[in-house]
Amino acid sequence: MLDRTLKIEICRVPGGNFGDDLNNIVWQNLFPNILETRNDCTVYGIGTILGGKKFDSSPKVVMGSGLGYQKIYPLGKHWDIRWVRGQLSTQALGIDKKFALGDGALLWSELNTGKQHGDVIGFIPHHATWESYDWQAIAEQVGLLVINPKRSPTQIANEIKQCSRIITESLHGALFADCLQIPWHPVVLAYRFNNFKWKDWLSIYQLPFKPSIAPIPLSNSIGQLSAIKNFCARTFISDNNFRYNSLRAVKVSTESNEQEIINFLGLIASNENLYTCSSTTTLNAMRDKLHSACKLFAHQYDLAFTL
Repeated sequence: MLDRTLKIEICRVPGGNFGDDLNNIVWQNLFPNILETRNDCTVYGIGTILGGKKFDSSPKVVMGSGLGYQKIYPLGKHWDIRWVRGQLSTQALGIDKKFALGDGALLWSELNTGKQHGDVIGFIPHHATWESYDWQAIAEQVGLLVINPKRSPTQIANEIKQCSRIITESLHGALFADCLQIPWHPVVLAYRFNNFKWKDWLSIYQLPFKPSIAPIPLSNSIGQLSAIKNFCARTFISDNNFRYNSLRAVKVSTESNEQEIINFLGLIASNENLYTCSSTTTLNAMRDKLHSACKLFAHQYDLAFTL
């Protein structure tokens, strides 16, 4: 008998990141005995966790993961690909686009509660951008409800439900809002914004990808070496699918810089035409496909399955 149980691969961000942390909720809700089942296998679920390293030869199951950051190494025969996040991931991996079914966050019952929202506009920075400045103070100047991406998925979902619209640099901020049918709009606040991830997710929806790009990054501190590196990147490396090098900080921000971002966010908040979200029909169709994939996985791996 195997002395190992199924494992769930998670990108662990210091201090937390609600999109990655959702793995701790979704899979155990759907498959209550997943961590007790004897199987020498690792489940790759929510997150951009398929690239950047050579994997060992132990069995792995992919359930909604995507590519987005680093070099892509071929996935061998020990990979059981159930589905990936989007069509850009299928193209990069050389697999049929039928495997592009979306992000596993769509499976969380907390995000399947129909249309409900408040009257404020929410604002969700990327978890790394959150550390770079006092975004609470910036949001207050615009009249936005700032949502800390390091809080728990449940806290984030509850705060998004208070909003009529969402301005988000976080991909899962858009995904949570979309599942709840709250209109959202992407913003680029710093160089880390990853176009590939967004386009990958949106490739299975009929939704536009037209992010608003900040005129300048905000930073409350920066070391001399980092400033030099960022200056070189801004000078010699063009923006691409994976990084906005033109938004690398090279100095500590001023009050004038703050005002530029306050004005930038204010214009976005005031323009309702920028926002979008999926229809009920689209979301239900996507959920049905994911539920079918999960049911088959549970059957073939001897797991309990609950919706």
